[in-house]
Amino acid sequence: MASYNSKNRETEYSRIYKSTKGMDCSGASAPTERYRSVVNMYVDYENGGACLESLPGYRKLCKLPDRINGIYRHKANGDEYIIIHSGKTLYKAKISDIDSQDAYSSLATVSDSPSSGFTYKDRLFILDGADIHIIDPELSVSTLADLGGYVPTTYMNGERVEKRNMLSPISLERYKISASEEHLYESAGFEYSVLSVKDKTCSLCGFSGKATGTLYVPRYTDIGGVRYEIAEIGDYALRDQSSITALFTSDGLKRIGKSSLRGCTSLQLVQLSTTVEQIDEYAFYGCSMLTRVYFGEDMSYIGGAAFGYCSALAEINYERDLMGYNAIEGIVAIPESVVVYPFISYRALRLGFRLFGSISSISGVYLNGSSVPFTYEGSRNIVYLDFESQSKCDGGDFRIFVSNKASSDEDDFSASTYFDSIDERDAILGCTVGEVFDGRIFLSGNPKLPGAVFFSGVDLSKNHNYAYFRECDYFIDGEGGEGVSSMLPLTDSLLVFRRGNSSAGSVFYHKIGSEGDYPIYYIHRGVSILSRSYSLYDDALFLSPDGICTIQKQIYADHNKLSTCSKGIIGDLNIRSDTRFDFTIFKGYIVMIVGDKMYLGDLKRLYKQGEESSYEWYKTEGIGDYEGDTAVYRYAAEYGGLDELTEEIGERAAGTVISRTTEGGASVYYVETDGKKYAVAPTEERAGGILYPATTLFTAAGLLFFGTESGAVCVFNTDKRDSEGRLSPEHYSFMGHAPLCEIETWDDDLDTVSLTKSTVKGTFGVTLRAEGEKLPSLLVSTDGSEYKRIPLAKRRYGTPSRFKVMAEESEKGYVEKKLKISSSEHLSPFGVYSMEYRYKIKGRMKK
Repeated sequence: MASYNSKNRETEYSRIYKSTKGMDCSGASAPTERYRSVVNMYVDYENGGACLESLPGYRKLCKLPDRINGIYRHKANGDEYIIIHSGKTLYKAKISDIDSQDAYSSLATVSDSPSSGFTYKDRLFILDGADIHIIDPELSVSTLADLGGYVPTTYMNGERVEKRNMLSPISLERYKISASEEHLYESAGFEYSVLSVKDKTCSLCGFSGKATGTLYVPRYTDIGGVRYEIAEIGDYALRDQSSITALFTSDGLKRIGKSSLRGCTSLQLVQLSTTVEQIDEYAFYGCSMLTRVYFGEDMSYIGGAAFGYCSALAEINYERDLMGYNAIEGIVAIPESVVVYPFISYRALRLGFRLFGSISSISGVYLNGSSVPFTYEGSRNIVYLDFESQSKCDGGDFRIFVSNKASSDEDDFSASTYFDSIDERDAILGCTVGEVFDGRIFLSGNPKLPGAVFFSGVDLSKNHNYAYFRECDYFIDGEGGEGVSSMLPLTDSLLVFRRGNSSAGSVFYHKIGSEGDYPIYYIHRGVSILSRSYSLYDDALFLSPDGICTIQKQIYADHNKLSTCSKGIIGDLNIRSDTRFDFTIFKGYIVMIVGDKMYLGDLKRLYKQGEESSYEWYKTEGIGDYEGDTAVYRYAAEYGGLDELTEEIGERAAGTVISRTTEGGASVYYVETDGKKYAVAPTEERAGGILYPATTLFTAAGLLFFGTESGAVCVFNTDKRDSEGRLSPEHYSFMGHAPLCEIETWDDDLDTVSLTKSTVKGTFGVTLRAEGEKLPSLLVSTDGSEYKRIPLAKRRYGTPSRFKVMAEESEKGYVEKKLKISSSEHLSPFGVYSMEYRYKIKGRMKK
């Protein structure tokens, strides 16, 4: 700004407005170099960036049946696609074919709700609040619910390996056994006493309660956490247990004690292991239903009356020949009527696997990949399996698929009262916010779990698995009912943005922990976050009721700096928690939707206003889909017997347009005024109708897309540049509508608040570019008066792309002046480089 001498009224001073400044609606005393309003104008950096020019127009690509809930980019089959979420349907279209109506086809059914998406590796994930839809590189669509989730191996040989998966009730408990004797089934109720601590042997000495059915004596049992080998069934141990029907013992057992099973009147079968050496007197005395007995070649002694009153005993199965059988001491006590059969192996082997999870049922058991029959004993959480021989299971890989129920493990998801109101699976599938950080997927935004953030796990193969959300892998940020609005991965941190105020409305910083967790290391409190967030040069951008905020990375500080960067437009915003908003970053601009308005924040230009920094901002209007609009007619030269309104040719026709057909079959159009019929011609221009503003933004392949509530998908015409990088006027159309393009200055006292000024005649000039048929209008207001239109010279100076026109403005005695350059003409884009004039000091203001 030039200086001046107020005593010399003949001195001329210059006032220049350069066109690359943004608007300021902060409500504060704005600097004069800021514009008060910039509507549908911006700086085109791709074409030099020297002037403020009309915003590139946009075109409608397709009209889908329902509102646009989201638009996403996906690479499939070597091509770039846009995936559109309209109503309850996902649609796909190749970006190379977006202007073809045939390019849009349905892909999958989803929920009709606003969605969000992210890319993980080569898959697109879309979250609709009911499920998570996954689109693969072949355009096949699955859902996280359909996948069933990764089945974790929760236990291996009784040791904890993996955590349960919240996405699936199924988990795997696995046993790899080298010797079946280590896992022989043990009937419930046995009581033991230690025989030798040194040798780790014990005696089966009794039974708690009443024994029923078949009893299985294993080789080993656990006493006080120590494994002991069972060496005997002690004297009187199972006497008079009248409901036992069968008894099976295991290797390691040496002795069947005196009267140990005496009076077991329902006992029908006894299968003793081959290691049993002696059966003491009265061992099976009075077992009146005992029919079959098995014992092996180690048997050397049978005590007196061991099988007394066993009237049903019909067969002995002995491991050796009759010579060996007859050599057993005491064998003569067994009646000759009992038939002796030799056998090679036992007829039954029962394995028992202790399960460790919280189990509701068993869905299947597999041995070396093949399904095997099983029985689940829920009271003891044991699965047991029967085999004909030991060889079938020794060295086997047993996989037991279990269905889980709620766990009381303190590390488990269900242990926290915070999650009592929701199923584990629904906790994940109901998320609405997703992001990728540290190789994992992070999910949040479930309205039933405000503040909860879940992250995917690493499976047994050491792979990051997007279908595995371990029950302990989550954290909760903040408190209260407001949820997480977005997450943002930076170089070394994950930022979680939560809505609300006070402690709830905050930004939480999570670093990568040493224990596979993500502890908080800093919190910005008391700031409400309303929208998605973006990373810009490792800074964070997000929307709050104060506008666009930025968290700037501080290299030499413990935390980052939070500040607003939209101070210039805060007075024009009306942001509430229920306001529809979205924003993205496109070619050097923040593009932001707030309600029915769209704003462009120039990331290349930052200016200080007090202590705050702000980007240059520009406002747009009329961005959206029109319904019910009509064609515009303009006055034309005479034809078909119609008159010509000479001075109005090319102007919009006023009145009702009437059409008729000539004798030759041609259609002619006219308006009737004062009894005369004036010729008009139809144009591609549209006017009127209902505007459905943009509600969803998306960038892909260098293009800026938006969607509307009416189901339209539109794209800005930045892909329509010619070989010189320019857009032709026809591509500045807003779907056939003429946009309002306007620049307006603040009231300017020229830094001389108490002095009056006079404009020097013939010095008011505007340097601009105008590519349409008509120049924009120059309007001037002095001292708060209404704008008046100032004619611009018709002659153009300089090159076709840039010229200067003079204005017939010579206002005298004013205090302040306000300027506006405006156009609402169809296909008449313009750019403004500068506005300038000279003025003289006239005198002091009169009181």
